[in-house]
Amino acid sequence: MKKQLLILLLIGFNFLFSQNKNETLYKELIELDKSSKKKDKSIDLKLNQFFEKFKHNENDSLKGFYYMIRANTFSDQLKKEEAIKSIILSNQFYTKAKNSSGISKSFMNLGNLYLFKGDSEKALIYYNKGLEIAEKNDLYKEMGLINKNIGVVFMNQEKYKEALLYSNKALEMF
Repeated sequence: MKKQLLILLLIGFNFLFSQNKNETLYKELIELDKSSKKKDKSIDLKLNQFFEKFKHNENDSLKGFYYMIRANTFSDQLKKEEAIKSIILSNQFYTKAKNSSGISKSFMNLGNLYLFKGDSEKALIYYNKGLEIAEKNDLYKEMGLINKNIGVVFMNQEKYKEALLYSNKALEMF
């Protein structure tokens, strides 16, 4: 009986330690994300250092978030192919974690990258995948952002009725 109680206590302690460690790593990722948005020149080094800390972590949502930041950094550096590879990894980790918001955002970011590359057809494919997941899970912010992006694609294609339709859908979400 004492042995079983001790085992349960150890399991509980390990769970709490793991949760606390993940929370710390998540806060570090938030700071890295802020640095990447400020165009911090040392962001690559910081991301590589962070990767060494968490590469053996089992939290797939954290990994998805890391690769999303990585993709945004590559995109800012105009390294489109590396950005696409990173966002695909992000999507795979979010899918494994069943993180609907992350999956939806990663599809939206893939759409953004393809739009940036000038491939509006592929952009629409990924936007629609992200929109489908957002709608299925009542993710209103994601629905608004993706509808806005689809509206931009149609505006660029001079399909003004469709652009207006999706832009209005976006406004309804906000």
